[in-house]
Amino acid sequence: SEVRICVYMDSSFHDALSDNLADLTLRPVKSDDFLEMFIKGKCNVLAGVSFSISELILRKEGYAGEYKVGNTILLNEPLSMVTREDDKKWSDFVNWVFLSLKAAEEQNITNATASKFMTTTVFGDKYKDMFVNAIQAVGNYGDFYKRNYEDIVPRDTFQLNLLNNGSTGLHFAYPLGKPTESPDPIAGSTIHSITKEQGKLRCGIFDRVGFGKEIVSTKGTRWEGMDADYCYALSASLFKGQTNKVAFVNLANSVDAFQALESGLVDVVAGVPLTIEGDVNETSTGKGYTFSLPYFYGGINGPYNI
Repeated sequence: SEVRICVYMDSSFHDALSDNLADLTLRPVKSDDFLEMFIKGKCNVLAGVSFSISELILRKEGYAGEYKVGNTILLNEPLSMVTREDDKKWSDFVNWVFLSLKAAEEQNITNATASKFMTTTVFGDKYKDMFVNAIQAVGNYGDFYKRNYEDIVPRDTFQLNLLNNGSTGLHFAYPLGKPTESPDPIAGSTIHSITKEQGKLRCGIFDRVGFGKEIVSTKGTRWEGMDADYCYALSASLFKGQTNKVAFVNLANSVDAFQALESGLVDVVAGVPLTIEGDVNETSTGKGYTFSLPYFYGGINGPYNI
């Protein structure tokens, strides 16, 4: 039968497939219609980031037919934390909290043993325990990946998002160096504004399975997911272990994210695809932004993911 591939319109996924599979039928669709088109039989192949085409997601949407995810990866799309470019120290703070979570996995340190992790005064004495607090809050990188995403995209199965031991292209736990002293953040800096003026971290987040989901219960409302965990880790680093100092701002897409950063609505956004445009000259704002090192690679699987 004819191979009909559903792919996100105007995306890097579409571009990759057009370049590699020009002889097959591509059906560019809006993200909201992606799975519905497959379930209704409008296409018989899905091509997209690994989490969007996982069998778990499709079954949750009600699909009961035969389905198999292939293991051919055409493209890796890294997701990163992104901050404004006007405060390098805040960008460094965001980045090094994440690097500490990867280093903790390499050292087999979890939230139960976080006190064994190094301290640092590189951001001032007040944040000496920033790494320890982050790890106590969410565990190491492997811990929060397993908690939020292992069922959707197993690390070993797809060979994605594994730690790099220095000889592969996988995640690499950067050396944190020896503790050094540095003055506290100055007035007007992002860290000072968050801790002294706002009293909370404003974290932009996208509503998507495994990364960010607002959970409402009798105990109140709480965001869960990989992106949410990183925001909690940042909060713990900034506020001496407190994870309840996060104000989540639900964003619709990357354009919303950059505009929220530019307007000052948020201090950081989790889960933004790393592109040269976003780094140097993002279209909707005309500004460049600072990205953390990627914490997730969403492999585009295809073309025969039936």
